[in-house]
Amino acid sequence: SLPFEPDNREGVVWHRNPILKLEKLQVFGHTPQENAVYDVDINGINIDTGAYKGNFLTAIKVSKNAEILDLISHQTHELDLVDQVYFL
Repeated sequence: SLPFEPDNREGVVWHRNPILKLEKLQVFGHTPQENAVYDVDINGINIDTGAYKGNFLTAIKVSKNAEILDLISHQTHELDLVDQVYFL
């Protein structure tokens, strides 16, 4: 199966293995943390700052040559919290 298929538990979307260092900047999530911080050891940044649980929604602005230009975080609105959202 392909790396991005939802049913591929070994694919890049669902894996929980350590992030490998690549030459290109990696921007990822799916593992909430308090703050988004660049990690030189993996040449990457985890921008999952736990918006679903009331922390922040974080975005990143990157130049064409993968330079981090800006990191934007915005407090989650109480109506967007998981316990307030109803799924169909």
